[in-house]
Amino acid sequence: MEIRHRLAARTTRIIESELPNNHYYHGTSYPLSPGDIVTPPSETGNISEKGRKKNLDRVFMTKDKGSANIYAGRAANALGGMPRTVVVEPIGHVEALNLTPGTSVYHTSRARVVSVT
Repeated sequence: MEIRHRLAARTTRIIESELPNNHYYHGTSYPLSPGDIVTPPSETGNISEKGRKKNLDRVFMTKDKGSANIYAGRAANALGGMPRTVVVEPIGHVEALNLTPGTSVYHTSRARVVSVT
């Protein structure tokens, strides 16, 4: 699957499998910067998915930028702010929830922001 990533006024194409193995996308509406730590809803009190009651101690990530953009939109609708997609590296053990290409979902206890897309 091809993903477009805007970098400095030019467009670079990135294939999903070319994202480094330890890097994932995370959708949010919070203004994160490289080096920031993404913490789970159990610590922040912010839940972007209405009715979510499970896995509140987990940070969700994906290898698919399109999916992360959808989650960023949901966060903006639920919490306000602008949709933002960031590249993160997990801190702690990573578990796969869904490995379907294009809709992959993983979770970890925390993640560090590597870059803002």
